[in-house]
Amino acid sequence: MKASYLLSRVTGDIQEYLQLPVVLMEDITPRPTYPFVGYKLLFHNANRKGRPIERVAAAAGENEAIAVTILEETTAIIRFTVYSDEVLQAYDIADSIIQWFDIDGYHALKGLNIVVGKVSKTRNRDLLTEEACERRVVIDISLRTTKEQSQTIPIIKEINFKRESEVID
Repeated sequence: MKASYLLSRVTGDIQEYLQLPVVLMEDITPRPTYPFVGYKLLFHNANRKGRPIERVAAAAGENEAIAVTILEETTAIIRFTVYSDEVLQAYDIADSIIQWFDIDGYHALKGLNIVVGKVSKTRNRDLLTEEACERRVVIDISLRTTKEQSQTIPIIKEINFKRESEVID
């Protein structure tokens, strides 16, 4: 599954659920009014530590083809940062995001063959300046999916192999 599709699907559903702006952290200029949620893809990796799992179905008959299926597990970690001017409001919104992944998100993602692997603890990342205090609460969500690719390999029935030898004097 492409990361862009995964992010747009998840963030769109969360925005609809929260009724708040959910924006990519790199694109926060100009900033929405408080409260809003920023997100960032921290990690997206197809498991490339070795050869993926491969299943081979043997041919049933003499003229049949061989079916080869390759399974790869992909993990994505999405960081959500809640921006607010009130600390309790920021934690309530972060809890609502977690609740979405527990209930509505579970069912929405299940149909896409995506499971929630891990939800981090909420962490306080407040930004204090002389003029103001920006409340930030951060959570990381780990999502996993498997990608399956199938290919049919035809059986070679006959090989015409003709060997010609040359005599050297």
